[in-house]
Amino acid sequence: MDDRRELGNLGEGMALDFLTELGYQILERQWRCVFGEVDLICLDPASGEVVFVEVKTRQSLESGYPEDAVTPKKRKSLEAVGEWFLRQSAWEAKPYRFDVVAIILNDFAKPEITHLQGI
Repeated sequence: MDDRRELGNLGEGMALDFLTELGYQILERQWRCVFGEVDLICLDPASGEVVFVEVKTRQSLESGYPEDAVTPKKRKSLEAVGEWFLRQSAWEAKPYRFDVVAIILNDFAKPEITHLQGI
């Protein structure tokens, strides 16, 4: 496994733990279809929404903030994946949204986790 994929898997695991602690129900991880892939699909207990989560993890800010990597092209892909998932599942009638969990790993400090809702 390459270093990027390893870092991505680490970040997804951290995001999964973070969201679970907030009470989110994890429905899928690394869900793929013809339109692409989404890192996590969850159910937000507070709003009842299906949440499609893109996780971005960085070891430093050298390349910018993690959330900056969610470009308009990536957002469009997420929308297509989300709509396809909803059409193929029992969740079609549920409201939904797209979130980003941005993680910055620090060498000696606790990772910084930012949850951006409704991107």
